[in-house]
Amino acid sequence: MHFTLEQLTLSPGSEVTLNGVSWRQFDRLDTSANKTRVAYNQGRLNLMAPSAEHEYDKKLLANLIELLLDTLERDFIGLGSVTLKHEGHAKGVEPDECYYIQNAHAIRGKSRIELPRDPPPDLVLEVDIHSKTDLSIYQALGIPELWLYQETGLSIYLLHDAAYIPSESSCQFPFPGLCAQLSRSLERGKTLDRRMVIQEFRAWLARMLTHST
Repeated sequence: MHFTLEQLTLSPGSEVTLNGVSWRQFDRLDTSANKTRVAYNQGRLNLMAPSAEHEYDKKLLANLIELLLDTLERDFIGLGSVTLKHEGHAKGVEPDECYYIQNAHAIRGKSRIELPRDPPPDLVLEVDIHSKTDLSIYQALGIPELWLYQETGLSIYLLHDAAYIPSESSCQFPFPGLCAQLSRSLERGKTLDRRMVIQEFRAWLARMLTHST
């Protein structure tokens, strides 16, 4: 059976789960025709249609991540919702955003990411508003750092001995209070002009850099 999504109509913010989906079916799944995101875990396929609220939060947080990287003059490659698959673990996912930082050089110029031959992204971002991220998929893919934004704010998970450990700090950006500041920025972004939120975060970052010197 060749999977396509044309027969499925998902309203923004909705989610559909299909069981008994083979790896071959998942591997041939065509998501190019719409904005539906997928997550696959050993026969269980989740299809998610992001809402406008989800996309706004995701984009603003991605802007802040890239501001951090640019300010620190870090080389990086952002691959958005690129499909990450690992046939050996029978798992795959399309994250909200993902970044190659330390491993940017290893995938530069590649047209396709193939795990485990290629390294996994160094940082992945997920925004959970209408669905719940399956952390076990990212653990199996070997993602070293996962940022998860929910109604309660931003949480950071670091991979240790093949399991995620909640952390108050980021390995990529070792600034005290970063998690709380990003959560505040996302909340303020719901009512303020995006440019003001970016300006406030840039000022906070400048203070952090001054204190670290």
